[in-house]
Amino acid sequence: MTDTESPAPAGRVDVVVVTYRTGPVLFDCLTSVLADPGLGRLVIVDNGNDADTERRLDSLAADGRVRIHREQGNVGFAKACNIGVGSCDAPLLLLLNPDCVLSPGLLAAAAGRMAGKPTVAALGVRITNEDGTEQRGGRRNQLTPWTLLSDVMRLHRFGATPWTLEHLPEPEGEELVACISGSFMLIRRDAYDAIGGMDERYFLHVEDVDFCLRLHREEWSVLYVPDLSVRHIGGTSAVEPLFVEARKAVSAALYFRTHFPAETVSGPASLLAVLLAVLGREAVILAIWGRYAAMAFRAWLKGETSAPMRSTADP
Repeated sequence: MTDTESPAPAGRVDVVVVTYRTGPVLFDCLTSVLADPGLGRLVIVDNGNDADTERRLDSLAADGRVRIHREQGNVGFAKACNIGVGSCDAPLLLLLNPDCVLSPGLLAAAAGRMAGKPTVAALGVRITNEDGTEQRGGRRNQLTPWTLLSDVMRLHRFGATPWTLEHLPEPEGEELVACISGSFMLIRRDAYDAIGGMDERYFLHVEDVDFCLRLHREEWSVLYVPDLSVRHIGGTSAVEPLFVEARKAVSAALYFRTHFPAETVSGPASLLAVLLAVLGREAVILAIWGRYAAMAFRAWLKGETSAPMRSTADP
């Protein structure tokens, strides 16, 4: 770990970026963070990158605001976030995906929206695609078996409560929501600590949904700010898509088993398989989802998903 003893400047935001085989967009992300006047400290958790990327990351350590964690290996996203937060000392934290690029001044602007709102624990902004359109998942209702089923069947057209909200008109101003995206999640440090941080049983995906649900259960609120935005560039990672989709299935099974055991246990196996499959929406993924949904469901029945996933090796 490259370290510095200088504390984060008062009133600034500490940013945690977890990277694993991210690709060149990582440095667009980090450059935008380091240029933001609202930055206190940038903590990079390197779960695994090629030698050239590691050299470029190490060159950033000359900046006294930068810390790098590397010795932990590929421990998954949730645990890496907790490791990164351990090196932060600002009252506000930003968990930022390595393929997100900040617009100038976004950190200070987002932090300003938290001011005077002591019950707001987390804040999200409009997540956009490269063409400026709203990306799926930036604002969401609570994930339940039924809101997810509503999404995949498009039942919101008939009045059912959906999970994701990008198909609905943007709110005119700030709005309290059940869930925001972990790709840009500004969090009060005291709230993060109060609920124990990210649940490290989630290796990849759904940890942000779980985190927001636990915040609400401790009577914190989550705010969505539509007039601030961040550009999220997808598809840059060198990780195999099937590995990612399989992880989504396992994480979804863990989430439902943890938070909705009565509903999921009483439902038919085919329903859970559908609920897991919807997390991979592409036609090719859906065509091969049966195998991975079945694997996840068998693991769920055996209780295997309840065990910590902290020792999982690189794919």
